[in-house]
Amino acid sequence: LDCLYAERKDRSILFWKSLPVSDTSTVLSKFVVASVVVPTGVFVLAGITSLVAAGILYLRFSGLASHLWDLSQWAQIYGVFLVGLVSGMFWYAPVVAYLMLVSAWARRSVVLWAFLPPVIALLVEGYVFNTNYVSSFLRTRFGAPPSIEQLSPNAPVPVVDLGAFFSSLHMWLGVVAAALLLFGAIRIRRYRDDT
Repeated sequence: LDCLYAERKDRSILFWKSLPVSDTSTVLSKFVVASVVVPTGVFVLAGITSLVAAGILYLRFSGLASHLWDLSQWAQIYGVFLVGLVSGMFWYAPVVAYLMLVSAWARRSVVLWAFLPPVIALLVEGYVFNTNYVSSFLRTRFGAPPSIEQLSPNAPVPVVDLGAFFSSLHMWLGVVAAALLLFGAIRIRRYRDDT
């Protein structure tokens, strides 16, 4: 929420606009950092941490923790984690793009402007129309990506269906919505001047 708002607030946007960097590359680079670079860093850090923790447990309790060094099961679980990460990048792209649009648009109280429209939409829909389409949409979009489903509570590794995810209309509509929201953030950043 602060990525485009803070540069206007502290006037560093004047410095950035003096450089030969377009608004498009600035907004897209911030989007890529938020939706690709940070999750990938978490993915790598989680892998290293899990290996170090398994090693420590194996050395400390050598007889009890031998199953922690089952490399095939670790690779399988880490592969599911990678699939979840990639599908999450696509699934949550409209959320990140919406927050960037709000960050570019709001003159103050960015958090309020980010959360107020969905809350108002929920209230209006609930009281005026007596339906729950908005809440259903928000639950679906903020829930886990539909590529990973737990087969049963006793299954050791979740089942992954990437084909169904990438052929899903909801995923592609989300990507289109993210592109439109990013386009709006770029246009607003180009013409917004809080001076």
